[in-house]
Amino acid sequence: MIELNILATESTADIADAMNHLDGFSFKLHADLDSLLGSLAQNADTVVLVEASESIDLVAGLARIGQAYPDVPGIIMGDNLPISAVRALLVLRCWDILELPTSIEALRKAIMRVRAMPGLTEPAATTPNKQGKCWAFMSPIGGGGATLLATETAYQLSQSQGHPRTCLIDMNFFDGRCADYLNCEPNLTLAELDTSPDRIDTVLLRAFTTSHRSGLDLIAAPRTPDPSLFPSREAMLRCLEVACDNYDYVIVDIPRWPMAWTSDIVNGADETMLISELSVPALNAARDWILDFDSEAMPGSSRIKVILNRKQKTMFGGNVTIEQAEKAIQQPVFSAVHSDWATALASV
Repeated sequence: MIELNILATESTADIADAMNHLDGFSFKLHADLDSLLGSLAQNADTVVLVEASESIDLVAGLARIGQAYPDVPGIIMGDNLPISAVRALLVLRCWDILELPTSIEALRKAIMRVRAMPGLTEPAATTPNKQGKCWAFMSPIGGGGATLLATETAYQLSQSQGHPRTCLIDMNFFDGRCADYLNCEPNLTLAELDTSPDRIDTVLLRAFTTSHRSGLDLIAAPRTPDPSLFPSREAMLRCLEVACDNYDYVIVDIPRWPMAWTSDIVNGADETMLISELSVPALNAARDWILDFDSEAMPGSSRIKVILNRKQKTMFGGNVTIEQAEKAIQQPVFSAVHSDWATALASV
């Protein structure tokens, strides 16, 4: 006898009638997710059926089921599922979708199919051995090169010896470009990320992740001009916390304008890279940014690492020197990236 646990709120009568025509199956109907999870705690040797309806939060439900019972097979019954629910479903290997209307025989075959699927559990796949390192990149001016350097750093780390698990997170929701640079589709849905920060976990984060063919993972949202849609400080910090629990390196591209979580990331990151050009406006903006977000630092002692981008390879001329730049920002320069337009054009 195969046990079915069914989460349904709108079509309970139809579902119960269909179950009565399935020989060799027993079933329990649940009106809410807590009731379903309570039943799974007593017996995980079952198949879960979930009715897709407006009264059921599929993303939250799949995330909680996947986190607690990753090997329990299940089926979502419905059509026109929101894309966020489909992404969450893709993370669960033992789950499938059964479009409605359907038949008793199609339901039976679907149940037997998900029962035969391999489980999700893999040693050390979701349980990291150590806390990942977080590196933050930003530029005090637009077009300073922070996104390019963040993306390239993430890529190089993912290709280094041992291929450490690396995630690039684009927090520039207004004008983010990380997905464009990697030629990937952004999968993060800001509204769902901010619904309840407490429910952000490994399973939900995977649903928002785009995997690049190089092995690098990307978390990015489609660009939006509406600041009211940006996630809260709590949601973003929880997202970073979960990412650091699951990756060896987390590279963050943060916007130049202050956000509610900017100070937390600057102070909490293992490394903060401030990308500036060798121009007077850029250096003045870099100095002001350091004063705003590392106010306790004395001249020359900031933990923020300044990287000068597009340094000219000229022996003579009126360009700003590194020594002049250090005097302007009152901090030592960590490194410099030289301009090489020929190579840049060849790369493009």
